[in-house]
Amino acid sequence: MDKTLEIIRFYEKYNELEQIIRTGWIQSNVPAKRLESVSDHTLKVGMLASLITRELNLKDIDLTKLLEMAFIHDLGEIKIGDISTTEIKTAKDKQSKYEKELAAVTEILSILSPEIKEHYLSLWLEFESQNTKEAILLKQIDKLDAILKSHMYESTYNIKGLFDEFYNYNPNNLLNKEPLGDVYQQLPEAYEKLTRQ
Repeated sequence: MDKTLEIIRFYEKYNELEQIIRTGWIQSNVPAKRLESVSDHTLKVGMLASLITRELNLKDIDLTKLLEMAFIHDLGEIKIGDISTTEIKTAKDKQSKYEKELAAVTEILSILSPEIKEHYLSLWLEFESQNTKEAILLKQIDKLDAILKSHMYESTYNIKGLFDEFYNYNPNNLLNKEPLGDVYQQLPEAYEKLTRQ
């Protein structure tokens, strides 16, 4: 019975991601009746993680780990909300966000047994540390999802420059690196080709 209660409690808590709207779309004044939620984003990051790993034949990537990391990477936003990158201006801001998010993730995971809590917390910490192939790839995919969505919103609502804004935001040249460097660089040309078809 305890395990069943854990599953129910965590499921209900995780569902709160559906209520959190992605801040970037609000700041960009996207006029959609229903903006993308953190839950929507998380699902697509998971889908992209699987697709990209297979399309690019990334045999050295642990896909199970990558997917679990994808589903946990924004968990803290249940408590602290979706803090936009534009709100992080200094190293102190970045550290403050990290500390708040770590506390939130730790609190949320406390619903689970210690063993499962530690498993998910270690995946979240690995993503934050950016020291493994899976963590780096997931960070790239996280950014790629925003770029792809920006193009959809730009096309649907005729918001000039939205794609360029998200495409050109590439901290530390993250998206120019392998394994997604070629995909990132080919996006503008690929979208132009799609437009002509």
